[in-house]
Amino acid sequence: MTIFSRLSIANNILHAIGLHLIEESEYSSIVGRIENDLPVALPGRGLVRGHPAAFECQIATPVQGDVDQARSSQLIALSEQMRRAWNGKPADPLSVMPEEISLQTLLDAYVVEESLHSPLGLRTVDLAPFAPDIGDSYIFLVTGPVGSGKSSLARNWIIGLDRLYGPADIQVYVFDSVAHPLAVLKTLKTVVAYSASDQQAEPLIQSLNDAMERRLEAAKSGYTEKLNVGRIVIVIDDIGGADDQLGSLSQANRNRLAPLLRRSQLASTTFLVAANIGDIYSAYSDNAIRLLKEAQTGFILGHSDDKGVLNLRLPHSEQNTALPPGEGYYVRRGQATRVKFAVPFVGGNDA
Repeated sequence: MTIFSRLSIANNILHAIGLHLIEESEYSSIVGRIENDLPVALPGRGLVRGHPAAFECQIATPVQGDVDQARSSQLIALSEQMRRAWNGKPADPLSVMPEEISLQTLLDAYVVEESLHSPLGLRTVDLAPFAPDIGDSYIFLVTGPVGSGKSSLARNWIIGLDRLYGPADIQVYVFDSVAHPLAVLKTLKTVVAYSASDQQAEPLIQSLNDAMERRLEAAKSGYTEKLNVGRIVIVIDDIGGADDQLGSLSQANRNRLAPLLRRSQLASTTFLVAANIGDIYSAYSDNAIRLLKEAQTGFILGHSDDKGVLNLRLPHSEQNTALPPGEGYYVRRGQATRVKFAVPFVGGNDA
């Protein structure tokens, strides 16, 4: 923290007390001007901010004792005595963010709702489960640098949805990238089709186009009740961009996909798309990638400096900072929720 930042914070704090500071020069920055000698080093003795200068003060200690060990023992005994005397509701335990969050544990504890919610991790602000609805948006963009966990997030979300819901609720189409991090999804009951190469992707895109056309025609005719109206979810890992050799879709197939993106909102369809941050910036003229960015909903992993992708608005303290491994932001219309995501069920490339 810079000296200017510390002074700015200090000027907004009306009351301050300095207790036995090692660096004597720190007193003036905390309590303001000092006219007399510094207080002696006794427990609870210090200086309190005043006008025109700081005053010496003595803070009452909860227990007696000449050394820290004696005071600590007495404080523990006093706390236990207060606990036994209290007959009301005990205080809620103070939770701590775990080193790793198990997706299995989150799913076991989750109560299924009517909409398609599924837990992905814990919110950092209150450690409450974070369980977005796959139907909240027609496009979820998952972006960040290589290795930030984009594939793991997409994989966990589909595994969770498959665990909590059935084929009548959701039908999943998977476009995997060259490293096949989503191959484990092939055996799930809700997965309708899986593409592991650009050659396999073309007929699958055509099949999706036909399915969405049937939905749109049925909606126009008022016959939606005759169709399976569960939500279509299209998962694309590493959609590609400047380098078509590394992504799951070539430029030609991304062009075929763009019309489906435009119609997805009308056909009960959601796209869950992972993309490297570099591809988003370098291929903005690409119609499919441009549509993904315009949806303004998704996840930013790895670094908050990528806020330009989804117009993320963050507090000043969180701007331009690297996030701890496994953390990211869920962004919807510029509003952010910081989340620590659950660890995946399986290993694989977390690009």
